[in-house]
Amino acid sequence: MYDAKFSQYINFKHLDQFTSSLSDEFEPNLGLHPYATDYIKISLLNINYVKKNLTESRKVLFEEDSYPVINVHTRA
Repeated sequence: MYDAKFSQYINFKHLDQFTSSLSDEFEPNLGLHPYATDYIKISLLNINYVKKNLTESRKVLFEEDSYPVINVHTRA
């Protein structure tokens, strides 16, 4: 379902715009809006790297409840 409040995350032309708002410890494609992410790249990620993203996102969610971090946690 589309929600207008998340429309700012859809049209990323460069990942640099996104990575500035997300910590370097996270995979950028895990945090992008579903319409902007590259699921093929996600499917090729190392399982240990994804587990690390899951653990780190869980820690960050207690402090910062942001849309990209929620996406990282959900997808990991």
